[in-house]
Amino acid sequence: MITPPCVHICFPILDLMPLGVVVFDSSYTILLWNKCLEQWTGLSGDAMRGENLLARFPALDDRKYRSRLDPLFQGGPPAIFSYHLHHHLIPAHLPDGACRRQHCIASSLRLEPNSPPLAVLTMQDMTEVHHRIAEIAALREQALSELALRKQVEASLLESQEQLRMLATTDDLTGVANRRKIMSVLKAELGRAKRHGAPVSLIAVDADYFKRINDTHGHDVGDEALRHLAEVLRRQVREVDLVGRLGGEEFAVVLPETGLEEACHVAERLRQAVARSPLVHGGHVISMTMSAGVVASNPHAGDDPQTLMKRADNALYHAKHAGRNRVECSP
Repeated sequence: MITPPCVHICFPILDLMPLGVVVFDSSYTILLWNKCLEQWTGLSGDAMRGENLLARFPALDDRKYRSRLDPLFQGGPPAIFSYHLHHHLIPAHLPDGACRRQHCIASSLRLEPNSPPLAVLTMQDMTEVHHRIAEIAALREQALSELALRKQVEASLLESQEQLRMLATTDDLTGVANRRKIMSVLKAELGRAKRHGAPVSLIAVDADYFKRINDTHGHDVGDEALRHLAEVLRRQVREVDLVGRLGGEEFAVVLPETGLEEACHVAERLRQAVARSPLVHGGHVISMTMSAGVVASNPHAGDDPQTLMKRADNALYHAKHAGRNRVECSP
C-alpha cells in the first residue's frame, strides 16, 4: 500500500508529539505509527505500516468500538474513549508489566478535499494522573476514616464523661440523685429563688420501721424496698422536681418554685402513695409507710442548702416522734 503524501509531510510533526498516534483507512490498514507509539509498544512504524489494525489488536474488532470508529470514514463526529471505562485501546506496557492508562480520541481526517476520510487515533498516557487520583482518593478515604474514628472516640469520651457524671451524681442502689446532687441542685434553686423572689421547698423523707424489714426479710429485700420507695416517690412528682437519697433509708425531694402549703400537699400525696403501694417480693406482701418533714425557703432570708436541710430534718424528727406515717410542715 502507498502511504498518502500528506501523511509523510505530517510525520515529523507527529513524531514530536508526546501522544501515541496511529492513522488508518476504512479497511483499518495502518498508514502511520508515530515514534511515541514505537516507544510505548516496541513496534516500529515501518513494521506496522500496512498492517491491519484489527488483526494486530483483535480487541478493537468489537461492536462497542466499531460502532464508534466506522462512522469516522463518512466524516462522522470524534469518538472519545475515557481511560476510566476502557483503560486502553492499544496495549502499551510499562516496565513493571502493567498497561498504560490511555485517554483516546478518534477523529476523521481528510488529507485532500475529495479524498476519502481516514481515521486518526491519538492516545494520551494518563497512567501517572490515574495514580495521583488514586492516591488522592486513598488519602481522602484515609482522612474520612480517621475523621470517623475521631468522632467515634469523641462520642466514646462523651459517653464515658456522662457515665462518670452519672456515677458522681446518682445513688447506685436506687438510681435517684445522691446527696451531692441534692445539695448542688438545692444550692442552684435557692440562688434562682433569691433572684426571682420565688420559694423553694424541701421534703425530707424517712422509711418507717425500715430496720424491721431488714431484720425480718434480709438486706436484699431491704435494698429492694429502698428501690421500690424511690420509684414510688419519683412517679408522684413533676419532671422539674428532684428525688434523691440522702443515705440509708432517708430521701429528699426538692420542689422548685413551690411554697410551703403546696409542698405539704405534695408530701401528703407521697405518704398516701407509699402506704397504698406495698412491696411484693417472693410471695410476701410487705407494707411500707413513710414520714416526712416539709420546709420552704424564705427568698429574703438568705437560706443556704445546709440550713434548709437541717430545718427539714427537724420537721421529720417531729413527724417520726409524733407516731410516724405522717407529714410535719414547718413554717
